[in-house]
Amino acid sequence: MAQQDAKQVELGSLTEEQKIPLDSLSSLTGFPVDFIKKELLLEEDQLSLAELRRSMLTYLESNSEMLQN
Repeated sequence: MAQQDAKQVELGSLTEEQKIPLDSLSSLTGFPVDFIKKELLLEEDQLSLAELRRSMLTYLESNSEMLQN
């Protein structure tokens, strides 16, 4: 639990352009790295907070359109 709290603090102090490894995101979310890369259409093993937001917005927009049809 202390390790997870440390990671949350570390991620909480990120700047918009600071890169984080996908394995950190994977351990926080419980989703495998390959799944995150596939669903968010990512190629690199790290991304910035700004890139994560853009990728997630694109993912949500494309899936919400699919669900509405």
